[in-house]
Amino acid sequence: VPLSDATLAIVCNSLLKSIRGKPAACRAAEKLGVVGHIRVIFARDPHETAPSCSAEHPELQLALALILAEIVRQSAEEVAHKQRERKAGIPFLLKSTGELSSNQRGSMIKATALSGEGDWALETLMVALTGSLKWNDNAVLWAVIM
Repeated sequence: VPLSDATLAIVCNSLLKSIRGKPAACRAAEKLGVVGHIRVIFARDPHETAPSCSAEHPELQLALALILAEIVRQSAEEVAHKQRERKAGIPFLLKSTGELSSNQRGSMIKATALSGEGDWALETLMVALTGSLKWNDNAVLWAVIM
């Protein structure tokens, strides 16, 4: 049974409340494919003649954008945490050998990218923003900006 946009907005707001500031809940939502589902609802297919997410329900567009933004934010926090941990470990690594091995340098470089879902969520926000400009849909534009 398809949900109305108003009902979907309520569900999305509940999801947002359950993942906001809770990394474990956010990772669980990611594993369930939330980003992919939002991408289908939120992003526009360039071959479509009408947007898939109704402009009549900006609360839905805002909730979708905020969920994606929360996933990106938590992914960025995770990267920053890993970078701090690795930076704190450098003096200990240098004490024993005097220099970093190529494996150690490589693992430090890997800590600078968003997770796959975080990157995909950011890309989805950018696709939605681009689509909103194409469709002259100010509600999506403002949802992404907020």
